[in-house]
Amino acid sequence: MLIEPMGDRVLIKKVQEEIKEKMVSGILIPGELKEPKNIAKVIALGNGEKIARLNLSVNDKILFEGYGGEEISEEISNEKGIMILNFDKIIARLYE
Repeated sequence: MLIEPMGDRVLIKKVQEEIKEKMVSGILIPGELKEPKNIAKVIALGNGEKIARLNLSVNDKILFEGYGGEEISEEISNEKGIMILNFDKIIARLYE
């Protein structure tokens, strides 16, 4: 199903990253897959004036407040970790 955020909202997908941990002996072992609750990739943007001022683009990685937004169920989005977030919950854009 296609989801289009309205107004000053953004559709995001939470980022899942594999964290590697280093043992004292210097051997790297893979950590578990961790899902940071406040890092996400932008999937779609609403057409509001305030969201436009943030100058975000699809595929940008963002940092957002831990408590905010609306989780979209898998039945609707066909994916896990999809949320709709209001513009004022976005803290920063992340660059690699």
